[in-house]
Amino acid sequence: MLFYQESYSSLILGFNWFSEEIYISCENQLNPLIMKNKSIRETNHLKLVNENIFVKALTDVFYPQKHFKNGKVKYYFWNEFGEYLFKLTKPFKSIPDASFMSYSVEIDVSEKDIILELGIKPMTKKEILWTIAELTRQQPKGEKGNLLTNGLSNIVGYLKCDDGVVRPVYVEWSSHCKTWDSTCDKDGSFWTVGDRIFVRK
Repeated sequence: MLFYQESYSSLILGFNWFSEEIYISCENQLNPLIMKNKSIRETNHLKLVNENIFVKALTDVFYPQKHFKNGKVKYYFWNEFGEYLFKLTKPFKSIPDASFMSYSVEIDVSEKDIILELGIKPMTKKEILWTIAELTRQQPKGEKGNLLTNGLSNIVGYLKCDDGVVRPVYVEWSSHCKTWDSTCDKDGSFWTVGDRIFVRK
């Protein structure tokens, strides 16, 4: 991919610890091989679906245990979700609003290629939990919306886990159980045609 510089004053060349690739950065924006680009419409494997998905700010205290276990939206947690993301999370507040773009997988793609093509940065546990809560709150019974409800995966973010590994966190709608099945991938993933990926701007 060609790198284009128009008005930036400095370039930084370095090494990405996760993708094990050389990156190029403008003004300290560390994105693999590309600048942070809010208008990327498609890549070798991905196609833009929606470039204006808004997740509102958290201003009150959010109680993850209460929301995900006893709230109006029903969830099912795979073991990895509890192991890497949910088990020790306490109530929290003050998450800023965020804008996302969503992409559809057009050609089967590995995790490494997604990171490389979109320059994705990891999110915190609190940010991912709040994003899941807000996106699923808009589709509590599997209604149509930004999240897929056909059983395919919605990658809502990438989490840097306590062991230092970056893992995707994703939800899938179960039409049989009427739940949002949630997990954090343990061993690395290969995403298939139709899966959806959410990227924070």
